[in-house]
Amino acid sequence: MGNKSKIIQKYHNLINNELSKIKKEVLYTNSSNRKAEDIAEKFYTGKGYTVLRSRVKDGYRIIGVEFYWREYKDKITSKDKNIVRKIKSIISPQEFKELAYLFRDKNGCPDLMLIKNGNIKFVEVKSNNEEVKTSTIEFFIKLNNKYNLEILRIKSKD
Repeated sequence: MGNKSKIIQKYHNLINNELSKIKKEVLYTNSSNRKAEDIAEKFYTGKGYTVLRSRVKDGYRIIGVEFYWREYKDKITSKDKNIVRKIKSIISPQEFKELAYLFRDKNGCPDLMLIKNGNIKFVEVKSNNEEVKTSTIEFFIKLNNKYNLEILRIKSKD
């Protein structure tokens, strides 16, 4: 096996190893016509979490306005400002900055950020047999075990 093949094999081993460490949960639902993220949001809200989606407007990626989307800072909504305040109230300024820069490139950002009792958890939502993308596992690796991680698989009862 050549050097490139060995590197690729080590990379795949790392990704599979990291994936095996992430908590996985399955939620069975009758709502097969709804988006998996919508079902997951309702599920976690029912468990008392504040649920933030992976989007800039009305989502956790809005914290980027503090560092690299400053030209939009005066245009964000009061809901967005509340999201920024809530996240800032939970983590240190350095952790806030680190997260913001991780979110800059949406590639790999988990679908949900959950907040409860001063703790943050990230959740990747998958439907049925959908695969977790390598970029998501890479994102989880970059988080360096600072936050709880979970993969929620939405399965139809049908």
